[in-house]
Amino acid sequence: MKKFLGLVLTGILLFCTIFSVVGCGEETETSAKNEELVWTNENSVYAYVKAGYEDDILKDIEGAFRSLPFQEVYVAEKNTNEWTPLSLLFILDERGTITQKEFIALLERDERINHATSVRDIPFETVDTRYIEREKDTISVGETLQLTLMGYMDYYVQPFDFKGFFIKPATEKQYNVQSFPDVALKSVTETNDGWLYLELEEEGYFNVVKACDKVARLSEIEKVEKDKRKVVSVIPPIWQVSDETIVKIEINSENYAIAEIKGLKSGKVTVDYAGVKCEITVQ
Repeated sequence: MKKFLGLVLTGILLFCTIFSVVGCGEETETSAKNEELVWTNENSVYAYVKAGYEDDILKDIEGAFRSLPFQEVYVAEKNTNEWTPLSLLFILDERGTITQKEFIALLERDERINHATSVRDIPFETVDTRYIEREKDTISVGETLQLTLMGYMDYYVQPFDFKGFFIKPATEKQYNVQSFPDVALKSVTETNDGWLYLELEEEGYFNVVKACDKVARLSEIEKVEKDKRKVVSVIPPIWQVSDETIVKIEINSENYAIAEIKGLKSGKVTVDYAGVKCEITVQ
């Protein structure tokens, strides 16, 4: 009997050891991949889930989209919008098996997805090809001249803060840094209406995305939202002249990229449209 029990225990221990090694090995590999993975604006896509489908998807996020070719999927935000309560960030296959545009088309064929978009979250260099097109640089008093802004400008606007994010637990209880052992946090601070602010130990775009994903997958956390308090509002540009006594400027009400100036008296002025300038002389 003792010999039989010994054999049974040995078998159980052997099974547990094998399971533990295999399981831990896979978990370590996946975790390492998640922590080290980086991506670009060109190989990532946002998908916004329709209300009513979010709970099923959250049960098995990767499995819910197993037919699609992607490297990784992150929960970007959770229960912060009535119509699209869940937003996901897909990182496309690094082998380039599908383009961003093609992946968006696939997602939008899915009845669970409201819409999908490209990504502009990661900082990029500004591209500016703008210039002011005009027939000449010198006009007479009383003469008019049309100015047209040509080209384009593509510049980065940070969509959310990279230092931390907000969460709202489903139940009232005390949370601290130790409550989230898988996330490197500097602090957990109570804000308003049951929301908490989680400050990262090390700020950064990839850090905040991965931290949001980890916390959003916890069933006890009802809502996860990026910190958008410091998002810069873009002020619409306007035409300006350095001296309105030399020229009068009128903006086309149907196309703000077009303006007309009229010479009032002799002199030189600088015309400016959002940093794009030209010099006009009135004789």
